[in-house]
Amino acid sequence: MILSNGQLNASLTASDHRYTQFFIVKVAPVLATTKQWRSFWETTVPCMSTYEPSVYHAMIALSASYESKATGVDCRTVATQQVNLALRAMLTRSEPVVPYNTLILCRLLASISQCNRDWTTAIMHLRHGWNILIQAIRDDQINPADAQLLAPTFLRASSGEVSHLIGKNRRDTDWHRSVDCLENIRSQFMNGVSSSEWTNIDSSKKRFLTASWSVMTQAMCSLICHNNSSSPTEGEDRSIRIIKSDLETSGALLNPDELQKGSNCVGRDLKAYLRKPINDSKAWLVVKSRIQQIVENFLVQAAELQPNMRIGRLWLDDSSLVCDIDRYLCCESIEASASADLSKQLLFSDEAYSTDIRSTRILPQQH
Repeated sequence: MILSNGQLNASLTASDHRYTQFFIVKVAPVLATTKQWRSFWETTVPCMSTYEPSVYHAMIALSASYESKATGVDCRTVATQQVNLALRAMLTRSEPVVPYNTLILCRLLASISQCNRDWTTAIMHLRHGWNILIQAIRDDQINPADAQLLAPTFLRASSGEVSHLIGKNRRDTDWHRSVDCLENIRSQFMNGVSSSEWTNIDSSKKRFLTASWSVMTQAMCSLICHNNSSSPTEGEDRSIRIIKSDLETSGALLNPDELQKGSNCVGRDLKAYLRKPINDSKAWLVVKSRIQQIVENFLVQAAELQPNMRIGRLWLDDSSLVCDIDRYLCCESIEASASADLSKQLLFSDEAYSTDIRSTRILPQQH
């Protein structure tokens, strides 16, 4: 099936064609939760599969895994065979490895493991992808727009910080100090919350906390992967201006020092709320409002550091879009934080929260 030059042979089997069609028609739309991810899953991956054997086999494996989950038909043998072919194609290739192609392979392999509820392997693939992404950014071997799309997913499953990747050519001490402040706020979010406390949180609160973390992670990834030649869209620029104006009007706009102190206070308030024996809805509304205020100030400060920053939209309060891996990653990280700093462990993923986070408050979803 694979030619010596790495191109796929045109003589694919009927099964190959069927799984390819199944991926395009059934699998990709499920994963395409935002405008950017729609382009990734429905266009980028199928197109790359025509000339990158490893991506092709991984795409077929994901298609087979999803069919097993959706229909109950056992396609696990096909999926396993295709995963092995994908890894063999990547490891035995004679051409230089392209980082972006490898990142897509990592993303596909993670999705296969996620579909099979093999969370440990999914996290392994995502963390491997993060290491590749770091090196690609350092070596300028990846397009900033591609890096920005993939970075949040990989970062949420990594234990690495992002501040050392930002502004690598800048000598402005104050600028770096501000970046470190934001990274500290992001990394300390929900630090000290136990796995049992997280388990007892209802789904709407988990969605809100997940979205809050994701917005901050996306902002940091935008700082890492910004494109100096690309300006924010009118909607993105307007989002920041509206947020800042609302904060100023309500007297809630914070400077960097106030944001750091406020974040510490909110963290203590959240932990205190979660340790209450009963569900106090009024107390939650207060904590929720303060978290939202911190996150919005976080975005304003990030935009001050990088005016061309591309950010997503805010708040998924009532959305049902929550990936199972979000819950698993969070529980794993919270358990790890019992004896370690959650700043390097709190993990969330996935497409539902990256790049173009849907808004119920700032702007309508744009297509």
